[in-house]
Amino acid sequence: MGKKTSLNCMFTLDTNILIYYAAGKKEVIDFAELAAELRRKYNLKLADAVVAVTAILTNSKLITRDIRDFKKVKELEIFKV
Repeated sequence: MGKKTSLNCMFTLDTNILIYYAAGKKEVIDFAELAAELRRKYNLKLADAVVAVTAILTNSKLITRDIRDFKKVKELEIFKV
């Protein structure tokens, strides 16, 4: 149940990004372009790229238990719990 909810939230987020991207919202375009760049550069999954970009653009530390995929992203400051 929890996994399905997470996937539904991710789908909603992705849909909103696409809608705002199509509308030409600069912040969303920057977000989407950076996410795409990180996906290509570091071979990230979409969800990981969205999490990474969120941390980068908000100047936040990424707090995670699983640093495996994120440790290769040089732009991130990671805090492992």
